[in-house]
Amino acid sequence: MLRRALSDADITGLVSKAPGGLGLTLILVARQEPFRQWAAHMAGFGAQAGVVAESPYYKMLIGRALGYSEANILYHIKARSDGCATNGRAHPTPEVVAAVESQLRELSAKPPRLPWRRAGGGAGAAQQRRRR
Repeated sequence: MLRRALSDADITGLVSKAPGGLGLTLILVARQEPFRQWAAHMAGFGAQAGVVAESPYYKMLIGRALGYSEANILYHIKARSDGCATNGRAHPTPEVVAAVESQLRELSAKPPRLPWRRAGGGAGAAQQRRRR
């Protein structure tokens, strides 16, 4: 599966190293901007390999950078944040949202659009287009 993902023209992989070389994480991400820039930023601070997303800020930043849906990001924040920097529901505080949005805009002004979430279908439709 990893080989297939890395051979896909729409996907690239970046290595995130833990401090001291004690671990590595391969970040698979859409090759196009802004996802490539966002993943490079995550790899730069050791996301997943050295920095585990414990705070709502990092959960939202990493989730957005990897292209997860808002519903999935909010579920992860609610399920694992114990109310820290959230308004008691599945939503981070406005300050956290603003900080994440600012960071992402600083890395790339291009709006995110995943190549496999094109109009007219999901991943199956994207696979069909690639086979043609």
